Amino acid sequence: MQDSVQSGVFKFLSDGTGMVLGAFNLPFGVSCQTQTMYNDTECQQIMNLIMLEKTWRDCSMQFRYQGMAGQGVYTTSFMQSLNEKLQAGFQLNIIPAQSICKFAYCGF
Repeated sequence: MQDSVQSGVFKFLSDGTGMVLGAFNLPFGVSCQTQTMYNDTECQQIMNLIMLEKTWRDCSMQFRYQGMAGQGVYTTSFMQSLNEKLQAGFQLNIIPAQSICKFAYCGF
């Protein structure tokens, strides 16, 4: 079912840390996963992650953002099934705060 929450998790520990996780179905068959973790009781160290994924019959595309303390990493990947036993694709990682841009090919 589109436009619905698949799952949600709230985890709070006695040491003051915790996390909130969510998985959602978005329009056009896009799935979304979110995660927020905090490592202190004052919520000064918070990490956020969001991932969007679209899967077709023989390929998939994914966008992911992971950020903490004003810095983030952006990742885009595309994977294609070439036959029953072989997949190939690429991944692009960008870290704007450090002016890093890395591109990789992969296969398995």
